[in-house]
Formats: sequence, C-alpha cells, structure tokens
Amino acid sequence: MTARDYIGRYYELGALVKQANVIDSGDLNESAWRILFTVYQNDSVFGVSELADKLQVRRSVLSSQLKRLLQSGALITERSEVDRRREQVHLTDDGKELVLDGIKRTDARLNQLTEDPLQPVADYIGK
Repeated sequence: MTARDYIGRYYELGALVKQANVIDSGDLNESAWRILFTVYQNDSVFGVSELADKLQVRRSVLSSQLKRLLQSGALITERSEVDRRREQVHLTDDGKELVLDGIKRTDARLNQLTEDPLQPVADYIGK
C-alpha cells in the first residue's frame, strides 16, 4: 500500500486511524492537510460548496481555512471556462510540494511500522 492509498483510507476510517498518529502533515493542521490532499486527489474542485461536500464539512467551516491556504500561496482560484460564475480551486506548485512532502513523510513513518499499517486498526475492529 502506498502512502497516498493509506491517506485516502485514513479519511475513510476516521478517528480510529487518527489515534495511531501516522500521517505526517508537517506544519499543516488537520483541516489544511485534508483540503490540500483532497484538491490533490481530484486535480481541481469547483468552488467552496463542492469542496465542502467532498470533505463533508459545512461551507462556513471551510471558508476561513481555504482563505488562509489561498493567502499562503498553496492554492489558487480561477474562473471556470465552462461557467464563468464558478471558481475552480487548484494547487500551486508550492501546494503540490506540501502534499508530496507530507506523503513522503507519511510513507517513511509507515515503513517504520508493521508490514500492514492498518493491522492495529483491523485488530481493534475485530475485537
């Protein structure tokens, strides 16, 4: 399993895996990391509402974190060519670097764990 696959499964399993503290997102907080990783996985996302739906959070919760990521230069927005009223959210090169660095750090951490990093979670669920 690659770090990217693991991170995707992390969000599916939620709190159980979070307790294992395996994902290394560096200086990013949890919500910033989820936003960047989601945009990275989907290449681009139309607007705040669709991104909020993908992250399963309220738009109001997402807005302030998204604003910080835009100001930091990790994300940019541009008008959709299909519908000029909508903005697309994209990673900048810096944003991609943050995500790829987080994946590399997570991969290194996973290599220090058991052969199957989700085995402790599976054991817990099996009880």
